[in-house]
Amino acid sequence: MRRQADHYRLLADPTRLAIMEALGDGPREVAELAATTGVHRNTVRAHLTRLDEAGVLATESTLPAGRGRPALRYRLREPLPIDGHEFRVLVDALLRLLERAYRRDATQVGEREGYEVGRRLSSLARVPSRQLAIRRVMDVLRHLSFDPRLTSKGNVAEIQLRACPFGVREDDAQGAIVCAFHLGLIRGVAETSGLSPRPRVELHPHLLPNACLTRIAFEAQAG
Repeated sequence: MRRQADHYRLLADPTRLAIMEALGDGPREVAELAATTGVHRNTVRAHLTRLDEAGVLATESTLPAGRGRPALRYRLREPLPIDGHEFRVLVDALLRLLERAYRRDATQVGEREGYEVGRRLSSLARVPSRQLAIRRVMDVLRHLSFDPRLTSKGNVAEIQLRACPFGVREDDAQGAIVCAFHLGLIRGVAETSGLSPRPRVELHPHLLPNACLTRIAFEAQAG
């Protein structure tokens, strides 16, 4: 139990998570980790010390470049396994941090962050179309394990989200933040289709039995 508790505490810090994600791509020096995570080198060193004490890291020396001792490079000893239960513990910890940091604005911040993620997951279309926008949204939702099912109705596309990758239930205290993040994510993907005016996106959590519903509304075509 103590080992599990220590493991959860390791994963509960966003900066340590960012460091471990960067190290998952290969060994890194302190300067590289500071540039990747956007935090000061001394902060990176403090987190590396914590990870090293937990037995997560290994070190190796780089080839000397001039005078002085060669720099150390850090790497993960092995990938950190995160099962479904551990992932939910991690999500809850990050949501609590978000609530404490932003309080009443947490849902708005969650939606904005989701929107930026959605834009990064998609790209501007050369020939924008309604069909392309929906296809990209569906591709992203499938990739993120939402198990989406599409039903088109005139100028409105309805998508049932039959699974939640964050495991949010209807009675979850922080569920509104996660749902706001998902709304922003879908908006971000849909709006990079290049359509003008932009489609209107809604998300209705737990509207259906065992499913959430998102609606993407397009302006009626003239003619």
